Amino acid sequence: MLNMNKIVPVMLVFFLISGLFVTAFKPVSASGLIENSWNTKKPMTQARTGLGVVTVNDKIYAIGGATVDSDVGTNECYYPETDTWVTLTPMPTPRRDFAIAVYNDNTG
Repeated sequence: MLNMNKIVPVMLVFFLISGLFVTAFKPVSASGLIENSWNTKKPMTQARTGLGVVTVNDKIYAIGGATVDSDVGTNECYYPETDTWVTLTPMPTPRRDFAIAVYNDNTG
């Protein structure tokens, strides 16, 4: 049989280590987050998929893509400070699912 004088210190150490483990690895709670915090912004002038999207000088460019009917060469620029889309000169050849990149974006 185990001696009670040996069990008590072992149990105390066990509970101490368990408590430290639970405190150290406490899961993050999302209860402090603000729910429904998305803000709806003005939609693009032409809904489409497969478009190229890039940010240059704090503006968002949405280029090309496809509608239900066909590939498009639509070129739009979004101005976040005014929440507006401006239609620019379209691409010469409509296309979708292409790569797009920005090189050397100098904002100031």
